[in-house]
Amino acid sequence: MAAWARSVNDGLAVTPSRKESRRPAERAVPTKGAGCLKVQPTFSPLAFLRRQPSSFPFPLDQPNCRIYSSTLGALLHGLRALGVTPGDEVLVPALHHASVVETLLNAGLTCRFFDGMDGVHPDADELHDLCTPRTRCLYLTHLLGFPQDAASWRKWCDARGIILVEDATQTTLTSAEGSLIGRLGDLALFSFSSTAGLPDLAAMVVRVELLAPTPPAPAPGKPTRWHARLHQRARLARILSTQLATRPRQAAWGFLSPSSVAPLRVAPSLLSRLVEPSAVAWRRLVYELLLEEFPEHVPVPFRHLPNSPSPWAFPYRLGESEEVLARLRSQSVEWVNMWPSHPTLDEDHFPRAAAMRRRVIGLPLHQGLRCRDVERVATCLRRGQPPPAWRLEPMADFSLVQADWKQLATRSGNLFLTWEWMSLWWRHFRRGGRLRLTACRSAEGRIRAILPMYQSMWLGARVVRFVGHLGDQLGLVCAHEDQARATLELRRLTDETPRADLYLIERLPGGREWARLLDGHLVSQVSNPVLQRRGRSWDVVRFSFSRNLRQDIGYRGRRLHRKHRVTYRLVDDVQQLPAALDALERLHQARWGSEGQVSAAQWRFYREFAAVALDRGWLRLWLLQLDERAAAAILGFRYGGDEWFVQAGRNPDFDADGAGFVLLAHAIQTSMMEGVGAFRFLRGDEPYKRRFANGDDGLATVAVPTSPVGGLLTGGLLAGRSLPNDLRLWAARKAHL
Repeated sequence: MAAWARSVNDGLAVTPSRKESRRPAERAVPTKGAGCLKVQPTFSPLAFLRRQPSSFPFPLDQPNCRIYSSTLGALLHGLRALGVTPGDEVLVPALHHASVVETLLNAGLTCRFFDGMDGVHPDADELHDLCTPRTRCLYLTHLLGFPQDAASWRKWCDARGIILVEDATQTTLTSAEGSLIGRLGDLALFSFSSTAGLPDLAAMVVRVELLAPTPPAPAPGKPTRWHARLHQRARLARILSTQLATRPRQAAWGFLSPSSVAPLRVAPSLLSRLVEPSAVAWRRLVYELLLEEFPEHVPVPFRHLPNSPSPWAFPYRLGESEEVLARLRSQSVEWVNMWPSHPTLDEDHFPRAAAMRRRVIGLPLHQGLRCRDVERVATCLRRGQPPPAWRLEPMADFSLVQADWKQLATRSGNLFLTWEWMSLWWRHFRRGGRLRLTACRSAEGRIRAILPMYQSMWLGARVVRFVGHLGDQLGLVCAHEDQARATLELRRLTDETPRADLYLIERLPGGREWARLLDGHLVSQVSNPVLQRRGRSWDVVRFSFSRNLRQDIGYRGRRLHRKHRVTYRLVDDVQQLPAALDALERLHQARWGSEGQVSAAQWRFYREFAAVALDRGWLRLWLLQLDERAAAAILGFRYGGDEWFVQAGRNPDFDADGAGFVLLAHAIQTSMMEGVGAFRFLRGDEPYKRRFANGDDGLATVAVPTSPVGGLLTGGLLAGRSLPNDLRLWAARKAHL
C-alpha cells in the first residue's frame, strides 16, 4: 500500500535474505532539494483554499464513510465492525504490502496467500482450494489503482458467505461515475496519500453501521456558519500537523496507538477540497506517454489502461542491469519497491508474485509533475537513447491527407474532427485565414495525427487556432491512444515554429491538464454534459433519472397525445431535407429571435453539411408535428457510436404543452434503444441538459503565447473571465470563442 510504505520502512528490523538482497532498495530517496521528484504528491495547505465542489468524490459522499488517521486503523475497525474475530482466516494476495499482513496477524487472523493467474489477478480455482470452514475474508487489492473484476468476486464471495475487502488505497479519489472500485466490497479502504500527498489519512466504507457513528456532515454546497467552518479547518490542521511533524517512529510491525483506530470527527466537505479536479486526467496522460515509449518494460497486467482507473505510479520492470537506478538517483528521481513482502511469506511457493516484486519499481506519476518533470523521468529510462520523435510535415491542402484524415477521424470518434466537417468549414469561414495544416508522421512514415490549424489576425495579433471552431468539441485528429503524444507534438509545434503571437487551443475535452501539458494558460472551461448508456437498456437508463424527470417524460407525452395529433418524423430523404431544414431554422428563430447565436452564414454551413451527413448515414434530423403544424425540431448526427445534439428549435405557441421537451425525450429514447453509447448534449450547461445528463467532462480552452503581444492578449482573456456573464458571452460571440 502506498500510504503505508514509509511507516513500515521506519520500523523494519528484519534481516533480508540473499534473495531479497538482490532487489532494488525499497525506497530510493534522492538528494534533498526543490528539484526532487517524489513518487507521492506533495501536500500543500493551499488546497484548503479551493472552492468546495458541487458533489463529493467517492467515498466521501457515502453516509457510512469514516475518516481515520491511519489506514491500518481503518482496516482493523472495519473488520471489527463486520464481526471478524481472532482465529478467522483471510485470503491475501502474495503480491501484498508487508504492513497489511502484519496488521492482520496482530488482529489474531490467519493469512492464506494466493499467487493468482499472473501475480496480480486472483484465480478462482486456487482460491477454492485454499478455502476452509474458517475462511472469513477475501482481501482484494486494486494494484496501482487498476480495477479488479469486483463484480465477479462479489458474486464469488456471496456464494460462499465470505466478506469482500477492497483495498483501493492506490486509487485517486474522484467524483467521476462509471468506476466500481470500492463500491461492491463489504469493506473498502481509501487513502489520501495518493490523492493529496497526506501521510496516513484514510477513508473507510463499510456496508454495516459502525459501532461508533460520527455526526452527519453538511450536504455538499450547503452553507454553514463561518465559525463552524473555521473550527473544522483548525481541527484538521492540528491532525495533519501532528502526522507531518511529530509522527512517532514505529518500534515493531503493526504497532497502532488507540487513537489511530477510532474515527476522526472531520467533515467530508473539508476533505473534498483536497481532491484536485484534474488529477485523474493528468495521471492518465502521463501514464499513457510513458507507456507508449516503454511498453516492453511495463508488466503485462498494466500494459492496457482501462477507462476508469487513475494509476498511482508507473510500474517499470528492470532488466539485468540496474544502470537505470543510478541514473534516477543522479537526476533526483525517487522510486519505490511497491510491494515489500512479509517475512512469513515463502516466495518460493509464489513465483509470479515474486517475479513481479523482485524486478518492478514504481516511478513518479502524480498531478504535481510538470511536462519537464515527465521528460526528466523518461530521459533516465531511455538509457542514453534519443526520444522517438514524430516528424512534423506541413500540408498545403485538405485533399493531400483526405484518406488518412478519414481513417484517423473514425478512430477518434469525434464528429467535429471529420474531414467533411473541417474541409467544409474552411470553405465557408476561412475569411482570409492562412491554412497551417500539419501531419505527424512516425518513424515508419505513417501519419499518426493531424494538427488542423489556421492563422488569422485578431486584435492586431497573429493568432493560430483550430479549423472548424464552429464545432462544440475540437481536438487533434488521431486515435484515442495517441491523444497525449499528439498533444506533445502540438506543444513542440508552438516551440519550433513561433511565427505567431498566440496559439488558441479551443474546446478540448477534459480539464486543466491541457494547460499543464501545453505549458499554457487555461482561459475558459465550459460544461459539456453527456448521457452515458454504459451498456444498459433504455429502461435501466430511464430508471436512473430523477423521479421528477421520469414523471415529466410520461405525463407530458401522454398529455400531448390527448390534446393533439402527434407525429414524429425522422428525415431520411434528400428531397425532404430542404423543407425540414427550413422548418428547423424558423423554429429556432421563433424560439430565440435576435438572441440566437446562429448567423445566416452558419445556417448555410449546416444545410450543406446536413446533405453530406445524410449521404454518409450520419444525419438525425427530427421533426415534431402537432395537428400538422411544426412544433419542434432537433438537428443531430450519429457518429462514432454516439448521438451528437447540435441545434434545436420550437414553436412558442406549444411551450405550455412542452413540445420541445417531449421531442428531446423521444430522440434520447430512440437513440438509446438503437444502441448508441452516449447522447452528447455538447457545449452549455442549460438546465434541461443537466436533467438528463449523468456526466460532464467539460471543454477547456488554452492560450499559449509565443510573443509579448500574445502575452498581453492572453492576459486580456484571463481578465475577461471575471466579467459579468452577459458581457463575457457577448465578447466570446464576437471573437467566435
